[in-house]
Amino acid sequence: MKFFVTALVLMALFGCYVYFAGIGRPISIEEETAHYEVDALKYTEMLNQIKTRGPKGHAAVTEWNVSWDWKCRVSLDVKTTYPQHVNLEGLSTSQKVSWHEFLSKLRLHENFHKFDGIQAARDVSDNWCLGARFIVKYWVAQSEILDLRTDHGRTDGVVLKL
Repeated sequence: MKFFVTALVLMALFGCYVYFAGIGRPISIEEETAHYEVDALKYTEMLNQIKTRGPKGHAAVTEWNVSWDWKCRVSLDVKTTYPQHVNLEGLSTSQKVSWHEFLSKLRLHENFHKFDGIQAARDVSDNWCLGARFIVKYWVAQSEILDLRTDHGRTDGVVLKL
C-alpha cells in the first residue's frame, strides 16, 4: 500500500511538473516561403536586381511572429523570401555553381533567423507565457545581433561570386 501511495504522489508531482514546465505542449508553426524573380545574366545586373527586388533591399528576409492566447497556446508564423533565378539556362556552368552556392549559404543564414523565432516560441511556451513580450523582444534582438555580427550573412559566405 505504501508503494502505491508513493507512486501516486510521484505521478501527481510529475504531472504538475509537465503542466507547469510546458513539456509536451505543442507549438503551432505555420511556415511560408516566397520568392522574387531574378533574371539577369551579368553579375552587376544580378546584384542590382537583388537589391531592388529583394525584400527590404536584402537578398532574403525571414520574418517571424510569436502569438499566444489566454490558455497559453503558442503559435509561430514564419515567412522567408528568397531570390529565384528564372533564367538559369542562360548562365554559364560556373555561374550556376556560384548561384547555387550563394542560395545554399543564404538558406543557412535565414534558418538561423527562423531558429530565433522557434526558440522564442519555445521559451514563451516553457514559461507558461509569463513575460512573453520580453522573451520575444530578446529573440528579436538576437536576430538583429546575428545580422550585425555577420553583416547580414556576408562574413558567413553569403556572397554572390560570378
